Amino acid sequence: MYLKPFGSPAERQFMYRKTIKPLLLALAICTALPALAKFSLPPSLSLSGDNGAYFIPKKKPFEMGAYLKKYPGRVFAVYYVDPDERAKSEPLESLLKKIDYPATKLQHLVMINLKAATLPGWLLRSIMYKRAKNEVGRSTYVMDRKKVLTKPPYSLPDNAYFFALLNKKHEVIYSHTGQMSNEEAQKIMGILAKEIAK
Repeated sequence: MYLKPFGSPAERQFMYRKTIKPLLLALAICTALPALAKFSLPPSLSLSGDNGAYFIPKKKPFEMGAYLKKYPGRVFAVYYVDPDERAKSEPLESLLKKIDYPATKLQHLVMINLKAATLPGWLLRSIMYKRAKNEVGRSTYVMDRKKVLTKPPYSLPDNAYFFALLNKKHEVIYSHTGQMSNEEAQKIMGILAKEIAK
């Protein structure tokens, strides 16, 4: 049996704007929140020895708590990257290069999922070392040799490109996994500009 829609077209449109649309928006927000809350940078996070290290440009153990304390009041762009997936960040990287925030405002923490890469480890380490030397004071490159950060309690995505934006209190305010679109890159730059201006 065919049932006629309730109300006139104008009444149905009114009901959609006032009830259904807000509910759908709230559902979308609640669905997105767990992915953001899932990621954190606990001070206990540590990579050293066989698990990894960082270049500044010398190889040293990486301890998140001590590292963040060196940069109080600075915004952080954090990356956890399978080198094979790096091209997915191109829209965001292009915009960051254009604006080129000073290191006193924005720091970059690049954590490489070394075991996920198809390139030989020795070659990736060489590339990282050269970049670290050229970007001292602006970027820190960290090796994760055994996918430590893909396991609990961190649970970062494996074989992927992951990005997170941290505010001046070093709290996660935005995160993204996978291909970065031009629209999302623009959105991130807007959030970044507001946070730096605070």
